[in-house]
Amino acid sequence: MKKNNISNTFIEVFEPTMLSRGFVRKGRDFHRIVNGKIAQCVSYFKRSSDPEFTIQFAIVPLCLEFEFSTPLSDAWRLTDSNQFSPAFPFLEYYGNPEGYVDCMPLALKTTVDILLPKMDTEIDYESYYKCYRNSMSKVSNERYLFALLFEDYEDANMVRESVFEQWRGANMRKFGIEHNPIPKQREYYGKIRDEYNVIKEAIDNNDRRTIEEYLHNKEQKSLNSYAETYGTKKQYQKYLEDGTFPFEFVKI
Repeated sequence: MKKNNISNTFIEVFEPTMLSRGFVRKGRDFHRIVNGKIAQCVSYFKRSSDPEFTIQFAIVPLCLEFEFSTPLSDAWRLTDSNQFSPAFPFLEYYGNPEGYVDCMPLALKTTVDILLPKMDTEIDYESYYKCYRNSMSKVSNERYLFALLFEDYEDANMVRESVFEQWRGANMRKFGIEHNPIPKQREYYGKIRDEYNVIKEAIDNNDRRTIEEYLHNKEQKSLNSYAETYGTKKQYQKYLEDGTFPFEFVKI
């Protein structure tokens, strides 16, 4: 075992277990897509100036149009990570490389005992939504997309109107006007409103086909990002040319 490098130690300790669960490794990230709907990633995080490291993870529904090039620490918002903080304490080594070897088996045991069983149950949109619905913000894009997915159109409309109401209220408090003069933010909310108008019309006309196409496009953007982030350049190019995805989907 290479004791002088946390990345090497993490890979050596975790890889046999993670590969046996259907994960694939690129660099220090282990990743898999379950049932073609849920992407799951496990890695570690360490600041160069701090004497600690911790395991980080993400459970990402593909319908969220997620950018997988984003650091995993930014994806924690997609998980109920607070419930894991007692189980994933900072593992301290205080600058001693031997500490990597001592702590990494504990990190693996915690992952196997607590995190992987959770990942083995959050395997499709239904199980993910059941777990997180009550904690989703009424202004979150996540809640809006799941409301569309499960045909809860009243909730979908409420979520989008809440977004615009929050935006208008924030602008009135800060600028004394309803429309934000900052071009980037105006462009961002303009895009959301344009998309919402199309989907709201589809809802009003009971046009499920348009809604399903909208959700399918979100999934495809996630898959494109996943293939580009974790595949080789050759694999990604082949995916763009003929649709051959670089990785097998894990079935649970």
